[in-house]
Amino acid sequence: MTSITTSDFPQADRLELIVRLVNAIHEGLTSEQDLEEAIGLASEGRQARYYRRAAESINLLELVDRLPLLTSQGKALAVSNSSERGDILRLAIKSNPVFDKMLAYIDEHSPNTRELQEYVARLYPGSAETAGRRTSTLKNYLLQSHLVVNSNDKYEITSYYESTLINELEATARGFEVPSQGSNPGSNNFQKRSVGFIRDPKLRKAIEMQAVNQATKHYLGQGCQVQDVGATHSFDLLVQTPSGQERHVEVKGSQRLIEKCVLTLNEVIHAKQFKETDLILVSNIKAKYDASTISWQTDPGEMRIIKNWVPDAASLEALSYSYSITPDLVHGDREVTI
Repeated sequence: MTSITTSDFPQADRLELIVRLVNAIHEGLTSEQDLEEAIGLASEGRQARYYRRAAESINLLELVDRLPLLTSQGKALAVSNSSERGDILRLAIKSNPVFDKMLAYIDEHSPNTRELQEYVARLYPGSAETAGRRTSTLKNYLLQSHLVVNSNDKYEITSYYESTLINELEATARGFEVPSQGSNPGSNNFQKRSVGFIRDPKLRKAIEMQAVNQATKHYLGQGCQVQDVGATHSFDLLVQTPSGQERHVEVKGSQRLIEKCVLTLNEVIHAKQFKETDLILVSNIKAKYDASTISWQTDPGEMRIIKNWVPDAASLEALSYSYSITPDLVHGDREVTI
């Protein structure tokens, strides 16, 4: 188990200034005075030290012979574009053992502010007063990186958390330096309870195909005829049983235990209209990046089958809306063209 020290608790509040600091070091600045000027602060080097130590705590830089040098993550951040920066920061934050434990705790308990403060106080190897100040900084990092959202004093992880877990796997597989803090594909902390959006299209496709292949083998083993129609229909498999009954199958796969899954509107409508619909959930699919073939390799997951599935309205949650811009909405000085 990783030992947590006070140095794992950053004292600098703003992630954007950590990015500036990393960029400044990448450009060759090393002194505390120069770095502090680069990030736009003035405290005779004190704030530069806080931000340097914060960057160290999330594995973006290290001190070598008293000089700040960027790690592989720090170098990647310095040359990243705006679309890549968030992913690199989230991966760096999760490499810190305190953030790793906080994210697992939030994922499991969805705590309020008081409960989260009490949890951090149990982690912090120092005074309760200092732990309170550190909690504020830790929350800032999680909120600013969009790993966590706070709604009505309830902290919950976002879909970015699952993306970060996926990126962590891929980064490790490709030799990218990601310190282990006790979370691995076999640990409880690694398990995410919902099927979210996987950003890597190749990995997403590999997980989907593994789940569909397992479902196909299941029905073939029962003597059914099976056709993959996912590309053209609002379900994945068209099945004809030995007795001639037609069944439609919706398949969901994930690297974690599935307790929630994302459904399209058409998938919901079809399952409600066609009663002979099965929902197959394939959880804990293992994926490994094969550098020799530049592809993801998967192993079978754990399959559950919900026969004659009808989506329950009480279990459905809206993730987005379509908003119509009517002519009467756009008039007068309300419309601005840039």
